[in-house]
Amino acid sequence: MSVPDPESLSKRIVGAFHLIPEQAPVRDYQGPWNKLLNYLFPPDSAYTVIPRDYYPIVATKEQSGLAAVDAENQPQLWFAKFEVQYESLPVLLVLVATPAVVGAPLARKLADTETRRQVAALQELCPLPKMRAICAFGPFMCLFTSETTSSESEVGIQPPKIDAGEDSAADVAPRDRWSSFLTPEGQIMVLEVVQQIKKECEAEG
Repeated sequence: MSVPDPESLSKRIVGAFHLIPEQAPVRDYQGPWNKLLNYLFPPDSAYTVIPRDYYPIVATKEQSGLAAVDAENQPQLWFAKFEVQYESLPVLLVLVATPAVVGAPLARKLADTETRRQVAALQELCPLPKMRAICAFGPFMCLFTSETTSSESEVGIQPPKIDAGEDSAADVAPRDRWSSFLTPEGQIMVLEVVQQIKKECEAEG
């Protein structure tokens, strides 16, 4: 399979991400991601891009290490959720948070945990050999994959889960797992994911 050309992406698509400041809330990134996904999976095709929930994940005391802080006052991370379906079945999940916190280990930990939970819940419904998910902080993306023949467990999800044990300060979701869509390498990654999804969908008939 040939490597996709990032030049195939419209400058207006990439430019939509450039227009949003990194300190902007996640709601501001819903537009660029919706634009990108509908460009990659056109509405007049067998694919449907569905904007799902906008919701927060609240850290547990174990995750944050803030044992003295009440549960309702623990740090939280807001997500915008998109699901791409092929003939009404999920083939790609996209979770988007604000890039303002991509440098925070706790935010990445929460995003990593939530993405694994969502992938495990959807992989049984996915008609393809692999269920894929993009966990994004604005334009910064980490790709998750899971073999759909496995059980509903999170064990087989890639990249591998890092077990920190009881060390709440451990970085279980390293920053270098997130690459930028604003770079040619990041754009190629997205295009390759879409290319593979479409190839597998065609094989399914």
